[in-house]
Amino acid sequence: MLSAAPEGLAPPQLVSIDETTLRVIWTAPQKTNGEITGYNIYLDDVKIETGMKYAGSYTIDDLRPFVRYMVQVRLRSAGVHRLHRPVTNFPGVTLREA
Repeated sequence: MLSAAPEGLAPPQLVSIDETTLRVIWTAPQKTNGEITGYNIYLDDVKIETGMKYAGSYTIDDLRPFVRYMVQVRLRSAGVHRLHRPVTNFPGVTLREA
């Protein structure tokens, strides 16, 4: 039997390190509904494996200035995947709208 999807996911925060580097910060869901087995980041639908099982941050580099990106964080919880809402507006790195 699969667990219910996690609840209470806040959108990730994005911090510009410089014009080509972005830090993605996320928090744990308010209700996990099971053990969280990992977090991955999706940059324009391309999966970046963080190797992390806890809330935290991850740095993405080699981005191009003034290019629109969509950033999402997906967590895995006992067989259930859930996306944090995408962040669509960020100064310094232009993000593609969802």
